Amino acid sequence: QNNSALLVKVALLPSERVTSANTVVKDHKVLVSMPSGSNSFSWHSSLEKTGQIELLAATGEKLREIWQVAASPMWRVSGHGLPVINYYQHGRWLPQWQPWPGEKLTLDITRPGGAAGQTVTIDNSNISVTPGKRSCRVTLDMLVRSSHGGEHVITLPPGAKLRRVAINGQKQPVKLKQLLLTVPLAPGAQHIELEWQQPQHIGMVTATPAVHLGGNSVNCRINVNMPRERWILFTRGPVMGPAVLFWGVLLVIAVIAVLLGRYADTPLVWWHWLLLFAGLSQASLPALVPVAAWLILLGLRRKHQAGLTGVWRFNFTQMALVLLSVLALGAIVFGIQQGLLGLPQMQISGNHSSTWHLHWYQDRCAGFIPAAQVISVPMYIYRLLMLLWALWLALALLKWLQWGWECFSSGGLWRKPPPRAPRAKPVQHQQQPPEPKG
Repeated sequence: QNNSALLVKVALLPSERVTSANTVVKDHKVLVSMPSGSNSFSWHSSLEKTGQIELLAATGEKLREIWQVAASPMWRVSGHGLPVINYYQHGRWLPQWQPWPGEKLTLDITRPGGAAGQTVTIDNSNISVTPGKRSCRVTLDMLVRSSHGGEHVITLPPGAKLRRVAINGQKQPVKLKQLLLTVPLAPGAQHIELEWQQPQHIGMVTATPAVHLGGNSVNCRINVNMPRERWILFTRGPVMGPAVLFWGVLLVIAVIAVLLGRYADTPLVWWHWLLLFAGLSQASLPALVPVAAWLILLGLRRKHQAGLTGVWRFNFTQMALVLLSVLALGAIVFGIQQGLLGLPQMQISGNHSSTWHLHWYQDRCAGFIPAAQVISVPMYIYRLLMLLWALWLALALLKWLQWGWECFSSGGLWRKPPPRAPRAKPVQHQQQPPEPKG
C-alpha cells in the first residue's frame, strides 16, 4: 500500500489503443497516477488482430512487471524468449511470466483449423404414412443438431403437396421449390416437423415415399397405418419390422393335413384337412384341436369297437364322444361366424406392430429413408373367400355327420349293465318249545 503519491509511465504496445475513460495517455505511454492509500490501477485497451505480439519489459522505471495471457479456447498461444513460471492458475489455463527489465517475450497466436466432417447431424427421423382411397398423408419428424447456423435441404417425393412446416413447435413460412425444401437451422438442436399429402391411392402394393433427409442419419423409424378395409397379406422393409406369421402357420397346417389325410381313419383327404384347418385358424388356432380330435376318435371308435367289451368302458367312451362332438360343432359354428363377420387373423407381429399399425426401424440410413412395402387386397375378397369356405364346409359337414353317426352307433348306442343277482334271504331257525319239567 502506497503512503505517498506515485506517478509512473507505462509504455503501451505498438498497436495498443486505450479504451478506458479517465486514463491519461502521453507519448504512447499511460500516466499512472496513484494517490496515497491506493494499491491498484487498471485500464482496458484493444489490440489489432495480429498473429504475433512482442512484449518488452521496461527499463529505468521503478516497477516490476508480471505478464499473463488469458486466451479463449478458439485461439492457440505459444510464447518463446522467456520461461513460463506457471501454466495453470485457479483451475484454468493462464500462463504467467515474470521478466527482468529489458527482457523480451514473443507470443505467436494461431487459430486451429476446423476438423473435417459434417456440421449437421440427424439424430433420429420418424416418418408416418396413412394411405387413403385417393391420396395418402405423410408426416416426418426429425431431430437435427447443427454446429453452426445455416440451411438444410430436404428432398420430397414427386407430387408432394406441403401442408405444414414447424421448427421446435413454431410454424415456419417455408415453401417447396422443385421438390426441394430448404429449412433454416440455428446452432444447437431443433425439432423439425413436416406434413404433406401424396397423390398416391391405396392399391395392392402400398410403398412408403422416397424422402432424402439431406444427409446421413441414425435411428430411422417408418410407420404405416393401414385402413381397416384392407386385408394385409405380406410386408417388406428393413429387417427389424413386422412379419405376417400366418403363412408359416399355414405351412405347418399343410404338413399336418398331409399326415392326417394319409394315416387318420376318416373320410377326409389331405386337402379336406387343409381347407378345414385354414378356415378355422382365422377364428382361433386352439379351435383346431377339438375338431381334429373329434374326427380322429370317431374313426378309432368304429375301428376298435370290438375292444370295447366292458359295459362301463363302452358307456364312458360314448359319453366322451358326445361331449367332444358338442365342443367340435361349437368350434365349427364359431369359426364360420368369425369368418363371415369377424376380421382376418394374419398374426402380424414384430417391432411392436399390430394388425393395421406397422412399424420398421433401421439404425443407420444413407440419405434416403429406407423403403417399406405392404401387399394387401380389399376386405371384401376375404369375405368372399370365407363365404365360399363356409358353403363348402356346410356341404362337407353333412357327409361327415352321416359318417360320424355310423361310427358312433356301430355296436350299439348304450349298454345296460347286467341285472343284479337277488339277495339271498337269511334262513330263520324255528325255536323249539321248552321241554316240560318233571
